[in-house]
Amino acid sequence: MAVPMTSLSRAPNGDWFARKGIPKDIRDAYRKAFGVSQEERFRRPGSLSTGSAKVELRDWDATVTGRIEALRAAARGEGVGLTHREAHALVGRWYAWFVAGREQEPGQPGEWDYLAGQLQDAREAFTTQIGAPGEEEEHETSATRRRVRAVVAELGRVPTFLGEQGLNLTQEASDALLDLLDPELLAAIHALRRRADGDYTADARPLRHPEARQAQAPKQSGLSCWSLFEAWVTERRPGASTVNRWRAVFRGLEEHFEGRDIGAISADDAVAWKNTLVTDVTGWLWTGLIERISQDRRSWTCGEVRRRVRSRWC
Repeated sequence: MAVPMTSLSRAPNGDWFARKGIPKDIRDAYRKAFGVSQEERFRRPGSLSTGSAKVELRDWDATVTGRIEALRAAARGEGVGLTHREAHALVGRWYAWFVAGREQEPGQPGEWDYLAGQLQDAREAFTTQIGAPGEEEEHETSATRRRVRAVVAELGRVPTFLGEQGLNLTQEASDALLDLLDPELLAAIHALRRRADGDYTADARPLRHPEARQAQAPKQSGLSCWSLFEAWVTERRPGASTVNRWRAVFRGLEEHFEGRDIGAISADDAVAWKNTLVTDVTGWLWTGLIERISQDRRSWTCGEVRRRVRSRWC
């Protein structure tokens, strides 16, 4: 079943915009892997040239199509291959997934020193020395490479990650992925060791990977901008004048973000929306919106959002 191409258009605010529907047969798997189930949306600033927007759209469309085809192949029990870019993008998603899993409670530094030692031991276990005495060079044998891949898969919990992503790779693609993960695993271990040591400075490593911002899709809250407003009205029961005053603002928000889940709205998205307004937005609306999207939105459930609407946004 072919996946249709998508077309580029202009959103009401002038941004470049496109959408691609997720086929019904893999919607559940797609949601588990990437956080959305109905459609993917492409948006770029309106200031981008037509040519550049079309190039970025082609790359985006190819990425989404590849995800769909991979999930369908996995459902059929078939292994899928990876292009060079897809492999690096998958490494980026793994890095974010692996670090996020332990970043809040990283344990003791010695734990990560031990894992780094296991990885180093795997490299050295079957390495041979070649050259004249005193001039030896290490040579990695095929047995060494197989051993390192096995250790990377185990320490990096790669089968679990691929299972959550709904991916079943060919042997060639799996080997290529594990080879790419080898240095990334060590970098992730070092990052978590820093966290265990109390160092929470920003980690620049994810910026090496394609689609770094999409490495971990945000969880959905179950509320759009408009339904969030409705929840606030239901909880707080403000006066009619207050409701009327803010109804148009939230209608505008709903239209601007085209019904997007608030868990998927970034701080940059909100600032861009604010800059399109003729008059400034102040008070609890703007403060609450910025606080809402700049905090740990990925962990919020619908109920938690409603509670925060009740306790903080009025």
